[in-house]
Amino acid sequence: VEQYGAQMAALGIDYGLRELAGEKFSGWVKTDIKLVTA
Repeated sequence: VEQYGAQMAALGIDYGLRELAGEKFSGWVKTDIKLVTA
């Protein structure tokens, strides 16, 4: 399963900055995954 590490890092930074700006979050944040088979 590919979880797009760079995309997840960017998403985490974005959510962190939004939290610092006063926005509140709760629950789960869904991220994209891709099943890779050989």
